[in-house]
Amino acid sequence: MTDPNSPYVILFMFLYTMEPPIYYDLSQACKNMDESKIIELGPFARVIYFILNNSDDIESKKNDAIIPGI
Repeated sequence: MTDPNSPYVILFMFLYTMEPPIYYDLSQACKNMDESKIIELGPFARVIYFILNNSDDIESKKNDAIIPGI
């Protein structure tokens, strides 16, 4: 899941950026600590967390990554 060209990373980032109802539902479940949503939204939340938490590693592997100046 740290390959930026992985179809899984691309799919989840696409879903995350288009802000479908799942994003709102996930946000509300987190705010309200609604454990009944874990089965439905937990896997999505885990993948998004992993991708965003490892964004530095993913960014460094991209072909078009921005190289910081000296």
